[in-house]
Order: sequence, then structure tokens, then C-alpha cells
Amino acid sequence: MASIYDIAKEAGVSYSTVSLILNNRGDEIRISKKTQERVRKIAREMGYVPNLNARKLIQKSYDNLPEIALLWAPTQHPIFLNSMIQTMNDLSKKEMIRPMSVTIYPFENGHVDKLEKILLGNVAHGLIIPVASEKDIAYLRQIDIQVPVITIYNNTRKYYSVDVDNYLNGQTAAKIFETLGRKRVALVNNIYMSNGSKGRTRGFRDYCIDHGMEIVSETTQRPDTIHKKSNAMDNYMKGKTLTWKMLDAGIIPDGIFAQDDDSTRGVIHALRARNISVPEDVAVIGYGYNSKENAEEKRLTLIGYPMEELTEQTWLLMHRILAGEEEKPRRILCESPVYYGRSCPKPHDS
Repeated sequence: MASIYDIAKEAGVSYSTVSLILNNRGDEIRISKKTQERVRKIAREMGYVPNLNARKLIQKSYDNLPEIALLWAPTQHPIFLNSMIQTMNDLSKKEMIRPMSVTIYPFENGHVDKLEKILLGNVAHGLIIPVASEKDIAYLRQIDIQVPVITIYNNTRKYYSVDVDNYLNGQTAAKIFETLGRKRVALVNNIYMSNGSKGRTRGFRDYCIDHGMEIVSETTQRPDTIHKKSNAMDNYMKGKTLTWKMLDAGIIPDGIFAQDDDSTRGVIHALRARNISVPEDVAVIGYGYNSKENAEEKRLTLIGYPMEELTEQTWLLMHRILAGEEEKPRRILCESPVYYGRSCPKPHDS
């Protein structure tokens, strides 16, 4: 039996455009008569039968809201979910996006396949999936979801994505150290390396190699030495433990790049416990979200996780998809700001 995905491929248009046409909303969003007729003809020829759940959603009155399924793993930053909902409300009030109804579907990181019925069941007009696990990304690439999908913070190269350039973020951290004359540097990595942290690590390494900098230490704690589901305290202790391990080996770098804000705090406290001054002796840069209000976070120099921009761009993109203004999946990159705190000074030429 033909699907709207098959029809879209044959007609050379997006599946959201096909969905709108087959649900009699082509005129509403100004899809040309010629395109509407061509899509309907192809649908008839391919024997298309509409999904009843999707049909019920579309045939609600015009005033009813489009349904968005937000798949959510608890490993995401705890403020992220609040930002998603708040940003959607703010953009809707400003009439920058149409109002939408959101249903949250929790899943364990690495097990998005457990929500296969949601992914493949056409139970919503669109899906938003903040993913971090390579296993989840591989699964999403293998299946054909037939409603619009936006992944956040990871590029599946198949669906729409709102992302950051983590390779560039790693290079940015290395460039700051180089500009400050800190050319003997170290990496403190995540226990479970995500695609994002791997990208930052590659960017950092490559910049160091290209600019004559020496990576004197790169430490990663063994997975069997810490709980699998790490929290803020686990990451803080990881930063401390890995820094002490490096110092016990007699290595004191000029600068340390840590892969998350919690472990960055652990790195700083471990250095100070050994009477090593930050940033005078060792400058420390982390990666993570800066709320701009938390006094502890103001002490950190961070390559910023642009949460507000990621969430805003996600909802603006979903609005355009639902309006038929986006034809093909693409990747939107958000710039990561640098927040300078006391752990690493700002270079004079920045």
C-alpha cells in the first residue's frame, strides 16, 4: 500500500506538502492548483489509502491545534524541556508561529526504538526528537517516518535538524588557549562520548596539531567505575577524579578543556585542592549551558550550549514545515557563544 512518503518521492515534493494536499488544505497555504492536481493524480494511481488516525487529526475544525509529538530522554539538560515549552508559548503569543498542541513521550537515551508506534503510527502532525545517542541516530536513519521530523543537536542527515557545529566548538576552545599562549593543554572527556563530545574532541585535537600545540594528557574514566546513568554530581566527581589522575602522573598543563559544565567544576576544585591556581597556573574551559543568572556558572569560561536559539529555531522551522514552506529536510546550525568567567581570561584580541 502506498504511503505519503512514496507519493512525495514520485511527485518530487515534501511529504508535508502531500499531507496538506490530501487533507484538503492546499488552497489554505497557497499550494498551486497544478501541484495539487498532480499529487492527487499520483495518489490515485498508487492506490493511496489515508491513515485513519492522521485523518482524524487533520479533519478537526480549523481552530484546533496541530499535534506535535515531543520525544524526550531524561538525560537532556533539565532546563531544556522548560525552554522548549516556554519558547513555543512566547513565539505563539508574538504570532511568529501558529499555536500547537504538544504531547511529551519519554524514552531512555539509546532506546528511541521503544517508541516505534509513535514514530511510525502517524499519530501527530510532526515529531521533535532531541537525540544524543549514536544508537538512536542509527535507528532513525533506518526507518521512514512519514510525518515531518526535526532532530535537535544531532544531524541524522535524513530529517530536518537544528544543531551546532561541535567540531568548530572544539577548535574555538583550542584557539583561546593558543591566543593566551597556553600551548601545553589537556582534555577531560565524557565517560560516554556522544557524537557532540566526539566532534568537539576532534576539533580540539586537529587545531592543536595544526598550530603546534601539545596535548599532554587526555583522560576518560572507565565506564565500569561509575554508575551508568550519570547525574550532575557524578560528572562533578568525574572531573575531580580525572584531574587528580593527571596530576598524580606529574602532568600540569597550561590549559584544560572539559566536556561538560559539571565536570568543569570538578576540574577546577581538584586543581585548587592541590594548590594550583586557576587561571594563573592552569586555565580551564568547559562546554555547557550558561543560565546567565547562576553565580557558580559565572565563574566558568564555557563554550556555550545555545539552548534558547536551538529551541527557537526548532519551533520556527516546525511552523514553516506545517505551512508547506519547507520542501526538503535541511540542517540549521546555531552558533555557540563563548561565556568568559574567572576560569579562563578573555584574550585581548577577542
